[in-house]
Amino acid sequence: MANGLALQVIPGMHTGKGNRSIWLKIEEALASGNLSLTIRTTRPVDPVFSTFETAEVSSGQTLAQSATGSYVITESDNILTAKGTSPAVFSPFNGSYDQIWSFNGVGFGTVVIQSQDSPDYLNCDEDGSPCTTSTEPQIFEPIKRGQDLYQISDNSGDLFLAESSDKTIHLVYDVQDDEKALFTLTRPAECEFYSIHA
Repeated sequence: MANGLALQVIPGMHTGKGNRSIWLKIEEALASGNLSLTIRTTRPVDPVFSTFETAEVSSGQTLAQSATGSYVITESDNILTAKGTSPAVFSPFNGSYDQIWSFNGVGFGTVVIQSQDSPDYLNCDEDGSPCTTSTEPQIFEPIKRGQDLYQISDNSGDLFLAESSDKTIHLVYDVQDDEKALFTLTRPAECEFYSIHA
């Protein structure tokens, strides 16, 4: 018979680096075998991590996240695109080429970001050089800041994606006055659902 663990979730507890370690240890325990987890909250948790009233996570299952799926990444009416080894750059919308990114969950609240135009992933060096795409996946954490607005940190939680004045993006510890770190994630048109009436 599986052992049970009840956890009271406090909204906001996931935001710190240390708290992420706690969640990862819980995930490891779930994946290792005889453990089930019940999560209860008294009010909604940040939607990027999914909103639970009461949720059951059985042994070996992955905690659900709502920040997964296909998105276009925009900022100030520009859309993030990446071609080949060139840096990822925000450029004006082009109806024939609106690049779609897949946010694929790899842990509790964490994702890898893959271009749907290639098998490559968004990849950013800690040295602050412009992000490119690479065959090497990199783990990010989208953090919801408003309606469709997100900050995106790296797996450490210490570095954040920021757009420079030249429209490229890179990882920074502190966002400068001429940089932007809030991005809009929206579903591409082909992923929307429409009501069909007879």
